[in-house]
Amino acid sequence: MVAGERVTQNGYYGGAARALADGGFIYVREDGASEPALVRQGADGKRRWCTSIHGGAHLTVHARAGALIAQPEINRNANYFYDLYRVDLERGHLRRLTHGARYRYAVWNPDGTRILAVYNEGGKHALHLLDDAGKKIEVLWAGEPDVVFADPDWSPDGASVALAAWRPQSGWNLERFFINERRFEPLTRDSAIEAQPQFTADGKALLFSSDHGGVYNLRRLDFASGKLTTLSNVEGGAFYPTQARVDGPVYYTGYHAAGFDIYRLDAPAALPTPVAAPGPSALVAKEDPIPDGLKTSDYSPYNGLRPRWWLPHIAYDSQRAELGVTTSGWDPLLRHIYYLDAAYDFKNQWFAGSVDYIYDRFYPTFKLHASRQSTLDLDANNDPLRVTTSDTYMGEMVLPYLQYRRDVTLHAAAYSVRDADGWTATGVAPRADRTDNVAGYAFVYDSTRRYPRSISRSRGVQLSMAAETSDAISGSDYSGEVYTLDGRAFLPLAGEHVLALRLAGGYGSASPRPFRLGGSLSANAAPLPLDSALLNSPFNQREFALRGYDSGLASLTGRRMALASAEWRFPVVRIERGTMYPPLAIHQIYGSVFAETGDAWNTGRNPVDYSTGAGIEANAEVNLFYDLALHLRLGYAYGFADNGGSQVYLQLGSAF
Repeated sequence: MVAGERVTQNGYYGGAARALADGGFIYVREDGASEPALVRQGADGKRRWCTSIHGGAHLTVHARAGALIAQPEINRNANYFYDLYRVDLERGHLRRLTHGARYRYAVWNPDGTRILAVYNEGGKHALHLLDDAGKKIEVLWAGEPDVVFADPDWSPDGASVALAAWRPQSGWNLERFFINERRFEPLTRDSAIEAQPQFTADGKALLFSSDHGGVYNLRRLDFASGKLTTLSNVEGGAFYPTQARVDGPVYYTGYHAAGFDIYRLDAPAALPTPVAAPGPSALVAKEDPIPDGLKTSDYSPYNGLRPRWWLPHIAYDSQRAELGVTTSGWDPLLRHIYYLDAAYDFKNQWFAGSVDYIYDRFYPTFKLHASRQSTLDLDANNDPLRVTTSDTYMGEMVLPYLQYRRDVTLHAAAYSVRDADGWTATGVAPRADRTDNVAGYAFVYDSTRRYPRSISRSRGVQLSMAAETSDAISGSDYSGEVYTLDGRAFLPLAGEHVLALRLAGGYGSASPRPFRLGGSLSANAAPLPLDSALLNSPFNQREFALRGYDSGLASLTGRRMALASAEWRFPVVRIERGTMYPPLAIHQIYGSVFAETGDAWNTGRNPVDYSTGAGIEANAEVNLFYDLALHLRLGYAYGFADNGGSQVYLQLGSAF
């Protein structure tokens, strides 16, 4: 076995490295627990963070021009295109060079004054020559159908570029493109998959990775003799070789039990390379011929709208015992999307649920919503007073502005809420039915991030602001304006620990529908199977969790409210085990300790007193059907004020 020394300890899905003349290297760190980053590590082992980058970024480095990054970006809310960025390695400054350019890979020329970029559009790859600011100078090669290029590297003499090339007749091989002649020269032609070519510093040989013998190892192709030698002999795989000096170490990306890391190979071997069979590699299977008499028709969304999954709806605490299902469906083009949540409360014997429909073909996006919710009101002694059934019907328009690390959405809506007494205690006179017809505008900003190894959202801010009025549409039994502000911040601590903070406030003038604090689940609290930015609405937010207190308390109901919450979330164990039948798995278990305080009142700017609670929760992430994630939460909370007490709850979804 010939393997290098492991010099990074990130694991997960680490990217490529590029060796530097000083004996160090620059590499792409994707550890699954933080934002992907460009990191520089010196020959002495000291690391320096350069800048955050996007997942799937491709890297090349020039000693004077700096790092060149090709990374994915969201373009016009719907497209996912690669663009080029330039990184100053001394200051870590990241400068965007292109916008919507579709450049999957790029490489500096030896002088650092020109860029060769692999352009992708319509299934065709082309080679573009750019200046050092990313402006296109000329098209070097226009592209052919189904020909794919990857990982270009410019020769030290500037005459040619080596690439990994896939062609329909031959599969993956290495080729050399001569700049002045505009021609390709094949370097390999066999059934092995060759990839990630890198010229040696003197330009006399090419380093690359291939699966000769069944395992990806490092190879060296000598141009003068045509001799192919193997530099490593590993079990997991060796990829992306890079060497700054002919006599210097070879760095590469190696695969091991915890994922990928960078390895340093000081004494490369010169082993014979297993012989690959002649013929093509990795060809796409031929498509079946189109049957004679096949009938075609115009596109119809209806065949794809049948639901193909479901999740349980579970909510249990001292006031309810809800059990039901959630499901959704969408057509192949994602123009029509619906989401259904239906449950029955066996403790109170009533139905609850919602249905949402999204039409996302044009800009803006349109949404329709209908729901039924029943709430229990308590008297001054915390005894049941009445059950209020609320039917909500909403039409909403959403103008999204989506970026890779943050989303901004503007919302406008009109909705109607119809309240009726479903049950009243003995001796309590029923109230007349009430209708609230509302129009409103809202702004939502969301930069929160959750990584594959995170226990929850672990970085960023979510801010929602809404202004609503009951006076713009006639027929309302309520009056005045309601303004709500809901801010959430997630701060990463050591390891995978997270400090989650929330600050919310609401102000209502005249006689609006009141705010209510209490219970253990807020509206729009947990990530949903569909895009939560589209499905969740910032409007009609009147119910806010305050753990340790029952919902429906008269002392926590009013036309103004304030709420603050802090949670320390900590990992317990990552299990990552499951069964094939039934298809059920537990991903991880984590805990949280929280404290929160809030109040609702009717007059004045500030409440007379706050109700404070604290507690602890155990959270489990469960996967059904291999891909559907459930967040199961078991908690205990205690409210310290006179209107609080002990509360045990089991739910799907988080408090925020």
